[in-house]
Amino acid sequence: MKNTESQNITEFFRNIRLKLEEAYDSREARSLALVLMEYIAGIDMKEMIVEPDAYLDEVEKERIMSAVERLLKHEPVQYIIGLAYFAGNEFKVTPDVLIPRPETEELVRWILEDHAGSDNLSIADVGTGSGCIAVSLSLRMSDAEIDGLDISKAALELAAKNNEELGGRVKFFKLDIIDETTWVQKIYDVIVSNPPYIPEQHKKSLSANVAGYEPESALFVPGDDALLFYRALSGFAKTHLSSSGSVYVEVHEELAAEVVELFKSQGFSQVIFHSDINDKPRMVKAVL
Repeated sequence: MKNTESQNITEFFRNIRLKLEEAYDSREARSLALVLMEYIAGIDMKEMIVEPDAYLDEVEKERIMSAVERLLKHEPVQYIIGLAYFAGNEFKVTPDVLIPRPETEELVRWILEDHAGSDNLSIADVGTGSGCIAVSLSLRMSDAEIDGLDISKAALELAAKNNEELGGRVKFFKLDIIDETTWVQKIYDVIVSNPPYIPEQHKKSLSANVAGYEPESALFVPGDDALLFYRALSGFAKTHLSSSGSVYVEVHEELAAEVVELFKSQGFSQVIFHSDINDKPRMVKAVL
């Protein structure tokens, strides 16, 4: 990158945008450059328009240029700035957890729509990660009792921080959904999960920013059993759901039909899939 010592913010922004275009298309490069300016230097587009000749201090420039180099290696910008936007709130994220995605917001929305007007629900978020699902539900369901469950201590600690900072009322517990001896002894009205479902051998087909940086334990199933965690979730749900309780899961579009059949085979009724904003079957609901 060119020497930045004498560059005002307009020139500096232009140069980091051009640098990012070595790895991203122009629209995404501009968006990423804006994110770095705002979250690292505290300068948004409005300020750049109002004060185009202002200057950043050298420490801020160095931090931004370091972030640019990380982006050129395809590290997700959310991990670089430590934040991800989800359901109207900013959640802290680290490489210990998956980056929250818009498709998962639709899972939250589905639960809220189905249970509008319901009182005192008990909800479990299995594989809570950053806590984005559990905390988002907690903020919108004031009298619900919500547990965030995860096998990762680091994820649970991060989720607890997000819960505290955003004003949620979620309780967090360690649980390995594959190991029944770790299961909590509690009955829930709703169980929700976005479990791992990608077979390990498909890792090479994923984009570099996903396969190279997001936690493997949250992405991949061991071997080639893509339904492993759904099978475990169905078993957990059968013993931990209240009468007429519901389980909601996120799925890969190619697995939706198989997940529907799995829950039907386990005795669940009203098993349906729900399409996302791209009209892909990415969510499944099953009623006990």
